[in-house]
Amino acid sequence: ENVYSKLPYYLKVPTSVIAYEGADVILSCRIENLADKMVVWIRNVDLQILTAGLMTFSSDTRFSVNHENSVDEKDWSLLIKNVKVEDSGEYECQISTDPKMKLNINLLVKGNFSLLFLRKERK
Repeated sequence: ENVYSKLPYYLKVPTSVIAYEGADVILSCRIENLADKMVVWIRNVDLQILTAGLMTFSSDTRFSVNHENSVDEKDWSLLIKNVKVEDSGEYECQISTDPKMKLNINLLVKGNFSLLFLRKERK
């Protein structure tokens, strides 16, 4: 058995996500053969570590790992509640291998059009 069959690998997920402001968003990260390795989510714009394993490191409570309530143990998706336009950008699902393995997911959050429309109507 070769060493590569033991390494973790990413299962195919959408690497680009579009959401509307105020929604709850899941950035998918599914990993096979994780074994004793850890999954870390990083926000690339400021290199903030959001989660490591099941723990949330961000002081922003909107971020969490959707692992325990998940269908299976391969799911290490990042849940962002009540998403904001400024959450847009690249997020990295990283595996603590040596060297580290990285999967980048791009999030685009759009303003809520119905609210903009209502604001215009009021004038």
